[in-house]
Amino acid sequence: MGVFALVFGALATIIAIPTLVAAVTDATFVLVSIVAAVVAVVSLLFAGYAFRFVRDPSTRLTAMTPLLWLLAAALFIGVLGSMGAFVYGQAVRNQQGASVALLVLPLAGAVMVTGAVLMGFVMRARRSV
Repeated sequence: MGVFALVFGALATIIAIPTLVAAVTDATFVLVSIVAAVVAVVSLLFAGYAFRFVRDPSTRLTAMTPLLWLLAAALFIGVLGSMGAFVYGQAVRNQQGASVALLVLPLAGAVMVTGAVLMGFVMRARRSV
């Protein structure tokens, strides 16, 4: 699970860096670049959490609150934010921003699913102890 989160985080980073650079010259890229950066950070945090969970058995009893907050960020900022960035890109007639938002949307959905599966693993481990 950590490998998937790492790959999705790398892909979101590859999308986030050029859009952040483009946001300097074109202000309509700001929303989609923030969403892509948040998706990348959340995915990389999921990867770190997954690798830590698998490697060290003592972390199985860690608090669920950070994982829930990351999952909520993946849903609200990632999925809903990329939909909002698409609508904003269409409203201001920025086709590049709208297309980048459409690229971020499946990545955000994949990050959300990865986080939900990771939370299921952690809950199953907590229940078995």
